[in-house]
Amino acid sequence: MFWIMMDNLQLGVAMFAMIILAISLHEMAHAWMAHRCGDDTAAHMGRLTLNPVVHFDPVGLMFILFGFFGWGRPVEINPLRMRQQARDTMLTAAAGPASNLIQAIVLTILYHIITTNFVMNFVESNSNLVGFWKGTHLVLIIGIYINLGLMFFNLIPLFPLDGEKILTYFLPYEASKKFDAFRQYSMQVLFLLLISDFIIGFSILGTYFRLTIDPFCRLLIGYSPFHPYG
Repeated sequence: MFWIMMDNLQLGVAMFAMIILAISLHEMAHAWMAHRCGDDTAAHMGRLTLNPVVHFDPVGLMFILFGFFGWGRPVEINPLRMRQQARDTMLTAAAGPASNLIQAIVLTILYHIITTNFVMNFVESNSNLVGFWKGTHLVLIIGIYINLGLMFFNLIPLFPLDGEKILTYFLPYEASKKFDAFRQYSMQVLFLLLISDFIIGFSILGTYFRLTIDPFCRLLIGYSPFHPYG
C-alpha cells in the first residue's frame, strides 16, 4: 500500500480508506451477530463499533501498509453463551463476509447513480465538479473490488478464516471430524497459498480471485477494473 501511495497518492489513499472501512465493518458484523445470538463477549470488549482503532492490531495494519494483504483483530466469541452453539457460531462467522457483500452492493448502487446520464451531464456542465466526480468514481470502484476480495478471501475454508467455520457446520458429522483434524495444518496451507507465486511461479490465490471477484465485478458494474480483458 505504501508503494502505491508513493506512485499514486490518490489511488493509495482511496485503497487504504476503503480497506479500513471494509475490515472495520467486517469485524463489527461478527460482534453484532454474536450479540444477536446471545454472546455479548465482543460487545463488552467494545467491538460493536465502526471505530477502526479497536478492530486493528499493529502487525495486521503494518502488513496492509507495506505488504499486499493484512488483517483486523479477531473478534472473540464464546460459543457456550450462544443459544444454538453450532448454528450461531456459523452465523457469526458468515456475518463478516456477508457484510462485505452488502457493502459491495451498496457501493454498486452508488456507482450506477453517479454514472447515470443525468449525473454525467450535470457534472459536464459544472467543470468544478469533475475532479470530485472522478475521485468518487475511483473510490466506489476500489471499494467494490476490495469488499469482494475480502469476502471471497474469508470464504476460503481454512482456519482462521470464516469459511472454515461455515463449511464445518454444513459437513456431515464424520466429515466434519476429519476436517477438524486438518485444522492443525490450515495455517501452513494458507501460507503456501499466499506465496505460491514465489514457489511455483503460479499464483493460486490470484487465479481464485480472477475466477470469483472478476465475474462478480462484471455482474455488478459491467467490467472488472483490474482485469478488464481477462
